[in-house]
Amino acid sequence: MALTEYRMRTVRIGVWATWFVLAALLPYFLYPGDDQINGPAAFATIAVAAVGAILVSALPWRRLFERGLGIRFMYAWSVLDIVLITLLVAFSGHSHMEIFFLYAFTTLFFAASYPVGGQIALMAFTFACYLAVMQIQGWPIETPDLIARLGLLLVLAYMASFLSRELQHEMRDAAEARDESVRRATLLQESLKRSAELDRMKSDFIANVSHELRTPLTAIEGIGVTLERHFGTLDEKTQREFLGHLNANATSLHQIITTLLDFSRIEAGRLELDPREVNVRAWLETLMTRLRSVVESHRVTLSAPEEVVVRGDPVLLDRVVENLLANAVKHTPEGTRVTLSARAENGRATISVSDEGPGIPSEELSHLGTRFFRGGDSATRQTRGTGLGLAFAREILRLHGTDLEVESEPGRGSRFSFSLPVSSSVSGSGV
Repeated sequence: MALTEYRMRTVRIGVWATWFVLAALLPYFLYPGDDQINGPAAFATIAVAAVGAILVSALPWRRLFERGLGIRFMYAWSVLDIVLITLLVAFSGHSHMEIFFLYAFTTLFFAASYPVGGQIALMAFTFACYLAVMQIQGWPIETPDLIARLGLLLVLAYMASFLSRELQHEMRDAAEARDESVRRATLLQESLKRSAELDRMKSDFIANVSHELRTPLTAIEGIGVTLERHFGTLDEKTQREFLGHLNANATSLHQIITTLLDFSRIEAGRLELDPREVNVRAWLETLMTRLRSVVESHRVTLSAPEEVVVRGDPVLLDRVVENLLANAVKHTPEGTRVTLSARAENGRATISVSDEGPGIPSEELSHLGTRFFRGGDSATRQTRGTGLGLAFAREILRLHGTDLEVESEPGRGSRFSFSLPVSSSVSGSGV
């Protein structure tokens, strides 16, 4: 883009210079004499140059440069100018030094506009044209004068080429600095946008955590006060119900605090794995038994082979699957099916939780597992949560060298899965 703008300016200056040169030659025709420069042939040559300048001015240069044709038209323009100047030199006679210096105009133009190879070719063409005229005229010029004239053109070309390269270099540097500035501004804008989003998510998280902590605390406080004041008047069944609610809310409170503490341990690098050999079927059956009260509102089924063994931290993996099951139950209608399954293939065991819920919008899929993120509209959201469960599950899986994969289709449910390497001691077992 910078080079195109530079060449556009060169074209404009070249057109204006052409008109200035033609205007400077007018006195030869306004004050006629017996000099050959005002002859009909010279006049015709200048007329052709004027028509050429008009045509060059009318060309759509920007479009030509964008299509890669501009430089070709510029070369053609330079060649035509050199030919016209050569004809003017031939028609005016060798004595007119001022006509020879019209070559300086074309030399400056191609030295400022073209790469070195093009400059050399056009300089050679200029020399060839001028020497051809001298040959036709019988070498009417002294050798020192000829060398001086051609040498002056070479010096002029060298100086113009040097200044042109320096200018183009500065323009490229300025364009790169401008592009870098735009890139940094874009990154800063994205960073600020991300920071604002994180601030919003953290604010939402604090509000969620406050609510999540307050809800079980309020229930525990209310049940505790009731038991303290009316324990003696309550029948045994009611006492057990109250104690059950008390324990459930205490468990909920414990889970929230444990998740927060675990995240703190992860960030501090203090959460370490305790890997063991884990029989997948036995592990999942035990987990299902422990979570019976959590998933009893849904039709939960387990499908897993008997002989598959993986290596991992069973306590932390429990937390992962527990979180996935709790999410499936929380975000799907009561009575729908939730499937916990495991299968072994190609040396890896894949554990997945599938549901028949409403699914997850595609624009939210990439954010799942991000800390503090909770899908849906916060103003109409009905489910509780801190937005840390899936994030914590993903961190645990990364410690195990794997990741959480999510597949979902709105209206048809979701599937959360992860895989672990099958233990070498049973890797040859069938499934």
